[in-house]
Amino acid sequence: MNKRINFVFGFIVLIFAILVLRLGYLQIAQGSHYKQLIKNDENITVNESVPRGRILDRNGKVLVDNASKMAITYTRNRKTTQQEMLDTAKKLSDLIKMDTDKITDRDKQDYWIQLHPNKAKSLMKNEQVLLDDGNITQDEYDDALYKKVGKNQINSLNDKDLQILAIYREMMSGSALDPQTIKNEDVSDEEYAAVSQKLSDMPGVNTTMDWDRKYPYGDTLRGIFGDVSTSTEGIPKELTEQYLSKGYSRNDRVGKSYLEYQYEDVLKGTKKQMKYTTDKSGRVISSEVLNPGSRGHDLQLTIDIDLQKKVESLLEKQISKLRSQGAKDMDNALMVVQNPRNGDILAMAGKQIDKQGKLKDYDIG
Repeated sequence: MNKRINFVFGFIVLIFAILVLRLGYLQIAQGSHYKQLIKNDENITVNESVPRGRILDRNGKVLVDNASKMAITYTRNRKTTQQEMLDTAKKLSDLIKMDTDKITDRDKQDYWIQLHPNKAKSLMKNEQVLLDDGNITQDEYDDALYKKVGKNQINSLNDKDLQILAIYREMMSGSALDPQTIKNEDVSDEEYAAVSQKLSDMPGVNTTMDWDRKYPYGDTLRGIFGDVSTSTEGIPKELTEQYLSKGYSRNDRVGKSYLEYQYEDVLKGTKKQMKYTTDKSGRVISSEVLNPGSRGHDLQLTIDIDLQKKVESLLEKQISKLRSQGAKDMDNALMVVQNPRNGDILAMAGKQIDKQGKLKDYDIG
């Protein structure tokens, strides 16, 4: 009996020793790692559209600016179900008009299956038996389902269904707690006001302001400035790895070419950072703004825009003069004005001439 009691006590001591060692390992050796995981889970960088910095000439005149525009966004919770998102999309479809051209046949198939789960199951009775018996995989089952949901099914979706689907697919494209733009092109005052009044009935939906690049001097130096990706386009495919390695999200708006690309680190803004507190079920119960975010820094060029306009006018006159004198084969004309004391480029104008004598901007030449 004493041996048995000693064995039991010894076993209990061993278990406690293992627990203490494990606890010490987690708290001391791995404590900082788990603290960082918790911090990353609570402190979320919100992917809102932050205005870029402006581009100025040497005298402070604005060459590239931001034009604000109204936008409607959606942020889903970590515990938001697809049905809840679909219900919100239905309510939102009564308030805004969406472009449905981007909807694919696969989108329509997914939506039809979600709307008619019983009809979808009835199409797959034989495949369901094979799946339950382990004779086919889930992927093979899904492939067979999409083959059976054909034109007849997707053509049964009416205009109202397509409006809901256009909203729903935008909602699904974002990750949890990450604001996703539902509509930011041609949002009317009536749509913006109607959605603003119904925000309490549509969890996750918000009205905010977005931006587009604006060029006060029209096409002057437009080729030099480069382009910025749209919210729909996000990071260009050829630049994905480069931008993701710097902490960008796939749907961030970034510089794609020339000055916008070259000075991306200067022109990009700082995203808003939030701290979310969740309950045991994972639902957000409170939030705190850690960093409100800010627009990007301005970039000042050596260009003098007034001199630039004069140089372009002079170049066009000179081209016309030369062509009238017989220079019919001239296809490019370029002019650069430079400060000889420090190398500053004060103006750079280029024109490309087609066979009909029409001029196109070719400053990048």
